[in-house]
Amino acid sequence: GKISRKTKGATNVMVVTDRAAVLGNQMDEESGPHEKVSFIGQVPVRIKGEVRSGDWIVPSDDNDGTGIAIAHNALTLNHQVVGQAWESSSDPGIKRVNTAVGLDQSEVLKHIIKSQQDQIDELRSMLLEVRSGLTDLGSTR
Repeated sequence: GKISRKTKGATNVMVVTDRAAVLGNQMDEESGPHEKVSFIGQVPVRIKGEVRSGDWIVPSDDNDGTGIAIAHNALTLNHQVVGQAWESSSDPGIKRVNTAVGLDQSEVLKHIIKSQQDQIDELRSMLLEVRSGLTDLGSTR
């Protein structure tokens, strides 16, 4: 329930923004300092490095409030997905990128499972080639 730039071990990773589409539990000035957090919608997210539209956005792990882009085939269960980039940039520095946040996590899991299945299929194909080569080697003796 607290806002921090430290993302390692966080239960949820969200976006502090000046453009939240939906605000909940808004506090008055007397309740102390507060931040606007986006739970769902399109918001600009501070991204380090190159990003392609469709990449997954995850925390940079630099504890500075920035994210990085991860391609679909590189996403793992260890990544904390913040959202999905809706625009591209080749700028290697920090820039604001329009990002869809509050995604259904089952979509993220579908992409991870597909990537893992593709890797399994490739390994299976390689194994069949090795077996075939061993069979051929045994029949030439």
